[in-house]
Amino acid sequence: MNVPRKTWIIPVAMVLFSAMVALFFNPGQMAPVKLKGITSELQRAEIKGRHDPAFADTVVDSTWAMVLVHSEFSRKNAAGLEALRNWAKQQFIQDRQFLNPLELPHSLPNQTVGDSFFSCLFALPARALETAASSYTGSRMQQFYGTTAFQSFLVDYYDLFGVSEESARLLFRYQEDRAKQSTGVLITALLSAVFLAGLSLLRAGSKISSLRGLSFFWFGLGSFYCFNACTENSVAYLAGALISLAAGFYLLRPFKIASGQDGLLSLTRFEPSRRTLAVILWVSVTLLFIQIVNWIKGSILTEPDPITLLIGAISGNFIHDPSGVKRSVLEISGVAWLLLSMSVFYFYRRGGEPSLEVESELKSFTRQKISMQ
Repeated sequence: MNVPRKTWIIPVAMVLFSAMVALFFNPGQMAPVKLKGITSELQRAEIKGRHDPAFADTVVDSTWAMVLVHSEFSRKNAAGLEALRNWAKQQFIQDRQFLNPLELPHSLPNQTVGDSFFSCLFALPARALETAASSYTGSRMQQFYGTTAFQSFLVDYYDLFGVSEESARLLFRYQEDRAKQSTGVLITALLSAVFLAGLSLLRAGSKISSLRGLSFFWFGLGSFYCFNACTENSVAYLAGALISLAAGFYLLRPFKIASGQDGLLSLTRFEPSRRTLAVILWVSVTLLFIQIVNWIKGSILTEPDPITLLIGAISGNFIHDPSGVKRSVLEISGVAWLLLSMSVFYFYRRGGEPSLEVESELKSFTRQKISMQ
């Protein structure tokens, strides 16, 4: 009798928390989180009060040749300026007033009972994580502003775009856009680290089996894809969520198709062997490795990948392409994947412990042989 009561504690607590948020807070209207940093730059003596009314037209029609001050950052500055100029052209073509956007509080979904419930349930935790991530990224950006790399970029930037309040706003808006994109990536990386650490601790304490740990991994990945599919209305994320959740359910309750004596097909549950588990682990890690490789090799500054955004959030540098760090990540990931592949191949060739299904079949075969004797 106690099991059903304990089972219903979690959903009741979720409904109670959502009701408290709806009663004592205002999740229906939430102002966007802003990054600080434009004020100090606009207060500089050489910038304050200097305006360029034709700045937008100049950027859109620009075919400037870059003449940079030679330094150790010249090559990175050239790539960063080109990416910034292309981004600025695209933004000005879409909206000539994008340097002074009108940002209003946005309304959360409340059309149905489900919308209101989930909005109240996740609004405060999501806003807390977003605020913490934005504060961390903003502090890292402030530290980067005092480095030689940023000061060298400023010299080349104002030589190319001119010294005005419009050019200062453009530089900040570019960094702000990258910082906003990195917020979700930073939160996802943090939650993923906590999730994987929890799985590792449970597995080390023998609280869960290896198969169940892999199923929870795919459930976590599927939940992440499902959340992005709902927030971004992306079919690709939806397909990834369905595939990941299906893999998680299969690993949680593995089955196989068997043919009975009457010739009918049926689904029967089975216990995978250690060889099979090793192969499943290798496939899971390989799929992640492929994703990392595609991110790094297909990355460009105008369309940064999650790894570039994560590195930018940690370093505070959204201007230069972290090609060296990404190369190191790629090399470390490749070495780790090769070591895992060799270990799985060695384990598979050597053989592992038989599964429970094989052991039961061997025991039944032994009994039949003894009875025949």
